[in-house]
Amino acid sequence: MNETKLYETLAKMRDLHQGIAESLDQLIQTESKQMFKEYDVEKITWQTKTGERGEFELADIKENKDNIDFDALLADLKQKERMTVKPFFYWLFSDGETIGRKKTKFSQ
Repeated sequence: MNETKLYETLAKMRDLHQGIAESLDQLIQTESKQMFKEYDVEKITWQTKTGERGEFELADIKENKDNIDFDALLADLKQKERMTVKPFFYWLFSDGETIGRKKTKFSQ
């Protein structure tokens, strides 16, 4: 193997390992935020919508790509399907990738 191919191979291996390290870092951050309930829902992109029961907010995976706070809340809701964290009631839509939230009646 000539020297150029050796360095190209080493560079590819380095890039692969960096990608793995970044993926592991994001997984660890997401899991720890979910485990300790330390996600910040204000860092999630929410869209205001109106449904049959009035106004609510919606967050989807497309608008929150690479958002570890969204990922952690989504993981939490996949275990519980719905929950109340004052002042909001959160639920998971049937697609498994969209989160809804609405202020509870007691907080309005």
